[in-house]
Amino acid sequence: MFLKTAKQSEAVTLMGNPTYKRILLYGGSRSGKTFILIRQIILRAIKCPNSRHLIVRLVFNDINRSIWQGTLPEVFKTCFPELKVTFNKSLYFVQLPNGSQVWVGGLDDKERAEKILGNEYSTIYFNEAHQMSYRSILIAYTRLAERNSLVKKVFYDCNPPTTKSWMFLLFFLHIDPITKAELPLKEMYAVMQLNPYDNASNISEDYISQTLETLPERHRKRFLLGEFQNDVDGALWNQEMINKYRVLVMPKMRRIALGVDPATTTNKNSDETGIVIAGKGFDNHYYVWNDSTGIYTPNEWGKIVVNYVHTDRVDIVVAESNQGGQMVESNIKNIDQTVKVKLIHAKNSKSVRAEPIVGLYESGMVHHVGVIDSLETEMTEWDAKNSKFSPGRIDSLVHALAELSESKTYAPAKFNF
Repeated sequence: MFLKTAKQSEAVTLMGNPTYKRILLYGGSRSGKTFILIRQIILRAIKCPNSRHLIVRLVFNDINRSIWQGTLPEVFKTCFPELKVTFNKSLYFVQLPNGSQVWVGGLDDKERAEKILGNEYSTIYFNEAHQMSYRSILIAYTRLAERNSLVKKVFYDCNPPTTKSWMFLLFFLHIDPITKAELPLKEMYAVMQLNPYDNASNISEDYISQTLETLPERHRKRFLLGEFQNDVDGALWNQEMINKYRVLVMPKMRRIALGVDPATTTNKNSDETGIVIAGKGFDNHYYVWNDSTGIYTPNEWGKIVVNYVHTDRVDIVVAESNQGGQMVESNIKNIDQTVKVKLIHAKNSKSVRAEPIVGLYESGMVHHVGVIDSLETEMTEWDAKNSKFSPGRIDSLVHALAELSESKTYAPAKFNF
């Protein structure tokens, strides 16, 4: 038997109000947002026979794992155990006995996206909406066109990003994120915050006390307290800079580089070894698609790098000579002599080296392929002026893009094996 929390009951009332047609539930991790939103969609599907509803996320593999295989069947089992439904595993929709359908899809797969956006819907739910560009949202809006008795609604959820995001502009400032004009129908928009404390009866006490409450302050504010954050003053990038030029499909590459920033120690408390792959397309733009940074032994990261050289057809591996560069080359060559390694010497500070790369992002020349969460978090939260943390992901990214763009912030290493 499903018992709504007090906050979930409030959310159900909000979502059922016919005045509100664009509704955002935002807040911390494991606060019950996704569960109650899917439950509301199913109730709408039951209410109106032969209606169609869409749950969409940026990356299909993410929604397949978290929604299709996770929350969606859980909601049916917990809240509607007597309802006989059929999961269509080829087209990814659930068929209800009354003819209604709940579709699930990602925007990153062109063929699947064309299928889901070829339908008309009564409800569209953008899961983890902060990962999507507002232009992608607008394209999906055009499919909210099914003719039936339901009030057409759009639901969103997110762990809140920054106050510069399109979500904050739209829902809190009531400004169109593209035109920057005041929204003409702002009474349609509603927001509600749900946090882990509100859902404490449904999650482990340890998750809150030992995981969320122990996070660094900025992460704690986002994932525990569910607060929109200001951009970090000293950060070289912001999320909107990345989101604006994000792509879902990678074109053919002219040249591919892998940046490595090795940790100097190999114990469990070591820094991470940065491993980031980027390419230069035939359109002369730059694309970033792989961040495999982690805590590894030299042998482990060496094998990972060599594997990517072959699977991603990497042309060159780039590492600093003044940050374990000699070890990088010898480590890789011991595994595969054919891998081309370029050692570079850092002439300036990390922030100065990164400035030309930041400029490429600002001018729209760099595109992240899909969402690269950990890399993007480090890019937007590393304080270049005050942080004592060494950003392995950023260093690896800058190494790769500096090589591809022929940046002059590095000098050739004075030695080479």
